[in-house]
Amino acid sequence: MKRGKYRVAACLLGLVILLAAALPAAAETAVIWLFGTEGPAPADGSVKMSANTNVLATKFEVKDGNMVGFVLNDLSIDRGCKAILQIYSWNTDYDTTVSSQPLVRKLVETEGTAPKNETVNVPFDGVYGEGVYLATLRADGPMYLWTHQLLDGITCYRDGELYEYGTFKVSYLRDPDAAVSSSETDYDAGASISLETVVPVYGMGATEDGRSNFNLQEFTSLGQKFTVKKGKFTGLLLDDAVMGEEETIVTVWVYQWDTDYTTTIAGTPKYYGVSAFPKWDGGEHVDSYIRFDRAFAEGEYLVVFQSENDCSLWAHGPLDGVLNFMDGEANPHSVMKIAYLADPEAELDERPVNTPIPGGTPTPGVTIPETADGISNSLSLILLMILSAGLLMGICLLRGRRRE
Repeated sequence: MKRGKYRVAACLLGLVILLAAALPAAAETAVIWLFGTEGPAPADGSVKMSANTNVLATKFEVKDGNMVGFVLNDLSIDRGCKAILQIYSWNTDYDTTVSSQPLVRKLVETEGTAPKNETVNVPFDGVYGEGVYLATLRADGPMYLWTHQLLDGITCYRDGELYEYGTFKVSYLRDPDAAVSSSETDYDAGASISLETVVPVYGMGATEDGRSNFNLQEFTSLGQKFTVKKGKFTGLLLDDAVMGEEETIVTVWVYQWDTDYTTTIAGTPKYYGVSAFPKWDGGEHVDSYIRFDRAFAEGEYLVVFQSENDCSLWAHGPLDGVLNFMDGEANPHSVMKIAYLADPEAELDERPVNTPIPGGTPTPGVTIPETADGISNSLSLILLMILSAGLLMGICLLRGRRRE
């Protein structure tokens, strides 16, 4: 009897094993690369691309399963910062696609104070079916995607323009068994970052004249012409500037470019300000920002610097569209290591700014040239004297009538 029971149990166990073997195994979530690993490197020579100064995007197709997440492979960061990752359903072209509401909008946060590479997985609460999608990434700090070889079926964009030289190192997570579903929590309407970016206006190569730096103290003035794009013009950065005194005073003028240097500085500046910067202590360089408290339109500009203090700006190689001026003379061999601040979401405000006091708050007003300022002050003094004399004569006449 016992043997019969054992036989029944063994048969049942065997049946269970057979059924389990017949069932398909649960598929694992796969990481699907959206970047190439074979063939020539990107023809433009790039190694990685900034997600801070560019909106980086990848168009891709989900197939053989459904999308449950996204991966930023070996994300390169100089320090902790934030980024917005958005996933759109592709529609016709780039502009049409990004004009619609994304299916996914996630805040990506990284931590740290030193440069590092870190793979960031961004899981979705929803499951998105087979089809063509566009992923965009924009950061508020030094965050970079590595550039890789081209890959069939993958198209990349930089600031909405086709990037034809390579692909960005990103992937999506695929699960063939997950049921398609949407999720309101995948769209984080409150996710936001500052879109103000630092746009360098200097080349990365060596100078052509052997110059290593520009010391403002050695010139009557130093200027640089460049074109502002990528957003409204909101300020300047003296990148890694070396301030050699306890307090370094720097005067800056910002002009809308007009024909040539002489014609430009004869016009009224958009911004005039005097800023005070502390001495460099010999350690890590502190970036020196000059913020306008305004947002000027995109276009060509000339900035002019003056200082009687020891203020050195690093010299870099030339850059297309940028021209340096030393005491008003064009210098095609080197440029100052400066950058402009651009914010695509800033509200346009082109009132001129006059900040004559170091560290003061910019206030609206047109800068009056020094010679005209003296004339203006003199006229004001004369007018005051005439009014005072008239008032005094009136008082005397009234007193004389009362005596009569």
